[in-house]
Amino acid sequence: MFHTTTNNDPVSLWRALGCVLLMLVCPLPSMGQENPPGVVLTSSKAKPGFFIAYPTLAVLPNGVYVVCHSFFNNKHKHFATECYASKDNGKSWIKQSSFDGQFCSVPFVVGNQLYVMGLKEHFSDFIIRRSEDGGKTWTTPTDNETGQLTTNERYSSNTTPMPIINGRVFRSSQEWLKDHYEVTIHSADVGSDLLKASSWTKSNQLDFPKDYFGGPKDRLLNGNIVPFQGGLVNVMRVATEFKTLAAILPLSDDGTRIGFEEEKAFVSFPGKYGKFEIQFDPQSQKYWALCNQGKEPRAINNRLVLASSTNLVHWQIETVLLQHIDSSHHGFGQPAFQFDGDDLIATIATSYGRPGGAFFPNYLTFHRFEDFRSLTIEDSGELLGAANETTLSLPDFDVSG
Repeated sequence: MFHTTTNNDPVSLWRALGCVLLMLVCPLPSMGQENPPGVVLTSSKAKPGFFIAYPTLAVLPNGVYVVCHSFFNNKHKHFATECYASKDNGKSWIKQSSFDGQFCSVPFVVGNQLYVMGLKEHFSDFIIRRSEDGGKTWTTPTDNETGQLTTNERYSSNTTPMPIINGRVFRSSQEWLKDHYEVTIHSADVGSDLLKASSWTKSNQLDFPKDYFGGPKDRLLNGNIVPFQGGLVNVMRVATEFKTLAAILPLSDDGTRIGFEEEKAFVSFPGKYGKFEIQFDPQSQKYWALCNQGKEPRAINNRLVLASSTNLVHWQIETVLLQHIDSSHHGFGQPAFQFDGDDLIATIATSYGRPGGAFFPNYLTFHRFEDFRSLTIEDSGELLGAANETTLSLPDFDVSG
């Protein structure tokens, strides 16, 4: 909003109007940050016409960080994964490898071996690759003995975490059946040959009514498998326009049975718009989440918060990690993170300064949030893009705003 103060004569009023129009056409330099926060690994400039998606993060036993991500375009016709590595705690990154025919890839570490599991394409089969050299070279999945885990099935999955709990590795997904999604879990004993399809177990399929909350597309997405009260649960995003919820689904220890207890299933959760990630921290005995706040003031992906809970039911926003005043051109989405001592490290699909930014990220960024367990709302990150008010003084009038 512009404000003018004049001596009320017609000439001054016309000058003021002209000055305001000039400021609109040729605005004063922005006081906001021009580059995205964090360390940039790559951007869509490296692949014109494509956007950044599905960032993930793993830490090797030797302390090297590995980040994987995919590119996508509006037609969803290109499916590839790129991997980067950092040997200096995320300060600098080197591209390690890239391979076609796999996206939405999640890396995880077993012993000294690095695996990455993803989909061949949208609504398709799961495949897995293994690397013996930290992500420089990978095995090629050609059949059910070398990484082709499913055959002629239609799965959809974001880059949900793949935790190793009691010697098993888990991944949550949704299978598309005709006109709706059904939640399912794939898991395997980490002592088995993970490239063999026979090593993996598929749970039952949980059918969630698509109009459960009265909306035409209600569904459960983006699961986070965590230990809970001596067992396991899968915490999922409830995709509905009516409520800001998460669903807690009990899971058997061997990953074969996922349940639904309606009276216990739904909890209020601060993240609604897009994928969130939850992990259990043995040091604090808390669950920590990175999510995009879904409450007013309006926020889609332009407000990334750190939340915690001791019981998965009651969540508290501890601090705002990243925020931008403009939700149309900026966003910090699809977060993936790991604990690194007292710090939390994360990789994010960042939209910065592009139309439709919340849904078309143009940067892959890495972030370190130091001493995260002690952060409070007073430690919230700077509100980016909030320009300082400027006053232009001329002989007959002032224009401010």
